[in-house]
Amino acid sequence: MNISVLLVYAAAAVTAALAVYVVSRDPKNPVSRFFAAGMVLLVMESAVSAAVTRVAGSRCGSEGSAEVRSPSHHANTAEISKN
Repeated sequence: MNISVLLVYAAAAVTAALAVYVVSRDPKNPVSRFFAAGMVLLVMESAVSAAVTRVAGSRCGSEGSAEVRSPSHHANTAEISKN
């Protein structure tokens, strides 16, 4: 599992815990309820984002880890092929 997927899942877990904590402090307060509802939406968005990142990472395979070469490398390669 990729570190970015783990970070998104961790963010979702912390957000869910914060929503539960705020509602547990004062469950009848409408502000707490609206805050918790917003946090739940954020958790759902984070979960979908993690799932998409996970699927995209698994489909890239070795393409995502391609070596990045500098422009000078290409210039040197062209010079060598001319000789």
